[in-house]
Amino acid sequence: MIDTVVMRSSGVRPQVPPEMEIHLWSADLDELPADASVLSISERSRADRMVFTEHRRRFIAARVWCRSILGSCLGLEPRDVPLVADSYGKPHLRVGTGLADLRFNVSYCGRLALMGIAAGRNIGVDLEAPLPATSWPRVAEWFLTCEERTYVRDLAGPQQSLALAEIWTRKESLSKALGTGLTTQILSWTVGPACWLSRRCGERLEVMSLPNYHPWAAAVAIEQNPGDAYALVVH
Repeated sequence: MIDTVVMRSSGVRPQVPPEMEIHLWSADLDELPADASVLSISERSRADRMVFTEHRRRFIAARVWCRSILGSCLGLEPRDVPLVADSYGKPHLRVGTGLADLRFNVSYCGRLALMGIAAGRNIGVDLEAPLPATSWPRVAEWFLTCEERTYVRDLAGPQQSLALAEIWTRKESLSKALGTGLTTQILSWTVGPACWLSRRCGERLEVMSLPNYHPWAAAVAIEQNPGDAYALVVH
């Protein structure tokens, strides 16, 4: 399970999380430096393909921020963090480097970025703005289970929009923890909105929504063994 008691710390230098802890970091991308020289060639190439200046700047700022946190954990300069991407574009540390087995995931929506880190266990995080109420029929048909659809159908407009985003982030964070994208299996899992608390999915995954990111919806998923109890440490 994931412990629902959120512990806070401030002014702490990022370090490799102890076993059974998930460390969460967030940042305002518009307040962070966007120095592309810190990035790898592939990261700079991806940024250069972005049409809108604002999107490009926020992507660069997010990657620099991610490299800075990981570098602090690993004792490396941000530019030296050995990041590579899998076939889905998810960044991870290159294997065979002799570094700590650090697993992480990053999501950003608009100007807000969220990063989750765990030691030795796959992790996924997701961050979304409330979905427009007009998207309800299409979204419900595509990714809600019957139980979720029944719950959301009778909510008022703003509550419905937030609940849809909460369910979306929970399923997206599961897909990121698995590293598979949104598969039919993940879409078939009933995860519900934030008020359904922590949910077990499949044999080795746990997902829960994250508080304190209003008006965004946010969630984290972690790979774990039966009986594991993780604590959330929010920085």
